[in-house]
Amino acid sequence: LLDLYAGAYRNNAICLEKLIRNPTTARATVDRVRHARAFENGRRLVPSGMPELIRKLQFNHVFDIGCGSGALLVELAIRNPDFFGWGLEMNPAMCKLARDSIRAASVEKRVKVIRGDSRNLRAVLSANFCSRIKVVTACQVANEMFRVGPSCAVNWLRGLRRTFPGRPLLVSDYYGVLGNKAGGGFHRETLLHDYVQLVSGQGVPPPSVAEWRYIYAEANCRLAHVIEDRATTRFIHVVVLETDAAPKIG
Repeated sequence: LLDLYAGAYRNNAICLEKLIRNPTTARATVDRVRHARAFENGRRLVPSGMPELIRKLQFNHVFDIGCGSGALLVELAIRNPDFFGWGLEMNPAMCKLARDSIRAASVEKRVKVIRGDSRNLRAVLSANFCSRIKVVTACQVANEMFRVGPSCAVNWLRGLRRTFPGRPLLVSDYYGVLGNKAGGGFHRETLLHDYVQLVSGQGVPPPSVAEWRYIYAEANCRLAHVIEDRATTRFIHVVVLETDAAPKIG
């Protein structure tokens, strides 16, 4: 946590006044090497509840957006010899960490990492590759899309729906609190992460399932199931990437 909050985002805190004047420079100020190092120290950290859910749903061809250190894919591959997974990651330091973790677990024949941006999937993925994917996962990725409101998140979801029509999308994320009147409580970790979201130019994510549901509907995706951690603001949303432009809900 110290490497993450006091390391990767240290310069953002120091340059806060400058970043407030010019928010477009906030993302470039993040120390991506320190960010990767934070996950190296805890490389076995896996999003809570996600491996169990994937195993229960019997998904074994998983595309993990923003795979980070590759912990989720490695965990699933170790437990299931029939599992195949692919991770997408923008940070080159994080890609190296993920590949090192995959080799260390001896699952490199079944787990691969691709460097790329999930907002432009067609630039890095072929149609043949996409046809192999049974489920898409996104852990702590959607919250990066709210610097200027929900429009970027809606466009991101639309891109996923065009690329993986009909497939389920498992979103593991959190409800934001800072600046949201509808925020449910003041969990300290949530407030700290909201602060980091702001100083790094990512914005605070929506504070409730109702607002997330609206965003999914705007992208013509369907929220099918919700799992929430009542002790924090973390959740898993099971979303269906609809195959056609269904009427918007709500």
